[in-house]
Amino acid sequence: MTSQSYPNNVSAYINQVNLKSSTRGTRNRLRKGDIGMSETKQNASGNQNGTSESADEQLNILDQLLKPENQESLTILVNNLPKLTEMVISLTKCYDFFQSVATDEVLINDFKGGFQEFLKPIGHKVKDLASSAIEAKDIADQSHETVNIFALLRLLQNPQIQTLLRFTQTFAKISAEKTSE
Repeated sequence: MTSQSYPNNVSAYINQVNLKSSTRGTRNRLRKGDIGMSETKQNASGNQNGTSESADEQLNILDQLLKPENQESLTILVNNLPKLTEMVISLTKCYDFFQSVATDEVLINDFKGGFQEFLKPIGHKVKDLASSAIEAKDIADQSHETVNIFALLRLLQNPQIQTLLRFTQTFAKISAEKTSE
């Protein structure tokens, strides 16, 4: 079936709907008392489902289909069915892939192991830094010596202090440049 034949099929379906909508008028006349019992029996035998609730639902659906904006939407939908089919197939493939990845225990364990291997060196450095900070705080709390200008000058000769001061100086320059921009 080609995409050009879809609107014709929709039109034919709508024509069928128009024929069935006459049943609704019959039901309304029955409620008002305009139809006799013989006509009611004929209409009841013509009812395919045999229940008025399903007939009401069908008529409501048919009324919706008769609206021009819904007919236009259906025509657009039918014309774009091949594209929609491709999209659904692609989404189904993506879903299947991610579902298989999410349920693959070996892959999950590999990712977890790789992530732990990545975090191990960082964890060791953080632990070393924390232990150094705690040790320095304990020693500074126990020491009661005064810090004078000569002690500071001797401290400036320490390579760790020199590295820290260079970093601080460079950081201050970069911050000043970004602030001036």
